[in-house]
Parts: sequence; C-alpha cells; structure tokens
Amino acid sequence: MPRQRTYSPSRLAVFQACPAQYRYRYVLGIRTPPGARATFGANLHRTLHHLHGSGGATALDAAATVQHLETHWSSAGYASPEAAREAMVEARGLLARYHERWGGEATVPVLLEKRLTAPYRERTFLGILDRVDRQADGLVILDYKSGRAPERPSATLEQQLAIYHHLVAHHLDEAPVAHRVHYLADDVRLDIPLAPGRLTELLERAHDTAAAIETDETLAPRPGEACSNCDFKWRCRRDHPGVGIPS
Repeated sequence: MPRQRTYSPSRLAVFQACPAQYRYRYVLGIRTPPGARATFGANLHRTLHHLHGSGGATALDAAATVQHLETHWSSAGYASPEAAREAMVEARGLLARYHERWGGEATVPVLLEKRLTAPYRERTFLGILDRVDRQADGLVILDYKSGRAPERPSATLEQQLAIYHHLVAHHLDEAPVAHRVHYLADDVRLDIPLAPGRLTELLERAHDTAAAIETDETLAPRPGEACSNCDFKWRCRRDHPGVGIPS
C-alpha cells in the first residue's frame, strides 16, 4: 500500500506560488543550501524553545539565554565569518529584548516545537507548531517570525494558521481561541483573527491545493513574484526556454 502523502503549509505554499518550484524541491528532491535568513530564524527558534522549555525567564536569565544561542549557533548560509558574527550580535539583541518583555509571561505552554498530523477529508495535514499556550480563556497558537511585521497578514500566513488550528483542535480536542504571530525584529505580537467561515475557506483551499498537486502532470512554471527568491531559477530557465522566467 503506497504511503499517504502529508501536506505542510510550506509545501502547499510552494505549489501555490509555482508548480515548477514544487517539482524541483519535492518531486525531484533537489537539495539547496540553507540561506542566511533561514539559519538566523532557526537559531532564534531553537533558543526560544529552550527558554520556554526551561520554564521561562524565572528559570533562565537573559545571560543564560544568550549563552545558549552562542553555544548552539549555526553559521550555515552566511557569506563570511564576519557576516555570521554580525548576525549573532543582532540575534543577541533581539533575544535580550524578548527576554525582558516576554520571557516571564504568566502562561503555560502545552506544546513547544511540536510536530502534528491530522486528517482533513481525504488528505492529511502536517505542521510543526512553535508554541501553544494555555491561557485563562483557552488555547492560543503562537508562531515566531524572525523578520518584520507586515501591514496585513498574507493569505499564506492565514492558511498556515488555519492548518495549525485544525491540528491543535484534532489533537487536544479543543479549538484554539486565538492565533498570534510574534515578529522578533519589531518585537510586536499580532493577533490574526480567523472566524469559523474563514477557517473553513482556508482549509478547503489547502485541501484543493493538495488535490491539485496529486493530479497536476505538468508542474509547469508560473513566472511571477516567486521567481525573485527561487533557488531553482537558473535551472528553470534552462528547462523551460521561452516561458519568460525573469533574470
């Protein structure tokens, strides 16, 4: 019996942006080196997981939090040792600020960096949740982003949070009451409201995307905004001449 495929928010978002990029990354399995920004975010996520897994600011002071960052720092993807050192200085500052303002929150994390799967109709969704807290009014999903806060949440972010909502409700038998995104560069935490109708709309879109992945036989390129940061742009121009892949 063939193994059932699972669909994460990132996998779905790649196909929605460009089926050809999905083919290179997930069908052909072409590996690409990590980028500096992705590594930067992973370093911060790892340290925040350690902070809250250790009991928060009351159990782990700011110096110990920064020490954990430095001990486990990865420089993968940085152009030079100097660039990696500059990024570490930036990360230290973000974590010290976070520790002072948010490290001692009176919340109880019930999930930290947790991988969950759950069926949705004929498909299975997968997600790795940064954090789910138990607060006075119920469960709250909290996702960390290392960058700056946008003016408004994208449909891709809303889809990610809708899938997380479904996963949490399935595993904890309780629907989250809020979805929050913490943008570390700006030190702001935004509430992303998702009414029941919007949740259903987003989950149906994700389900339809998964169905399209399974039936799309061409996985043709979709030139556009996604090309600017695509790791496979040179390969795509070679494989699809005349399609208009931008330089």
